[in-house]
Amino acid sequence: MCILFALSATIYISGILYKGTNKNLLTVVAVLGLLPACRYAVSVILYLKTKGCSLALHDSLEKVDSKLPKLYDMYFTSYQKNFQVSHIVCKNNCVIGITEDEKTDITACEKHLQTMINQEGHHVTVKIFKDKEKYMERLHTLQEAALTTENSDQILDFCCHISL
Repeated sequence: MCILFALSATIYISGILYKGTNKNLLTVVAVLGLLPACRYAVSVILYLKTKGCSLALHDSLEKVDSKLPKLYDMYFTSYQKNFQVSHIVCKNNCVIGITEDEKTDITACEKHLQTMINQEGHHVTVKIFKDKEKYMERLHTLQEAALTTENSDQILDFCCHISL
């Protein structure tokens, strides 16, 4: 990222040194070179702002040895709020997740995810937990359910597309 900013600055300065003014084609090239640099800068800022799944939660989830399709460290954004979900699982058109962020509005998160996934054509129910014990119980219940996970990968893939 820093290399992209430095490259654009170098092109801009060389244009000024060569022509004596910033009114030249190299200025346009330098400004266009800033576009990918700024895109990467925004990504870095967002990644620094988010927190991932804690090591303790990750270890306890790995002990469950779930064969269910799962994702870690999801950060969903809506127009009103942002939602950090540490772990998310899908089976039988049921999406469950756990958040470790105390400020997360669970109801708004569930509604946002359900709306987005349903708009994609998958009719699911979404439940987000803050309590680790209740989440582990629901995870065990989903594991023991006999139904298949035929579209779970598609749903989780879509979750990847709508998260940061």
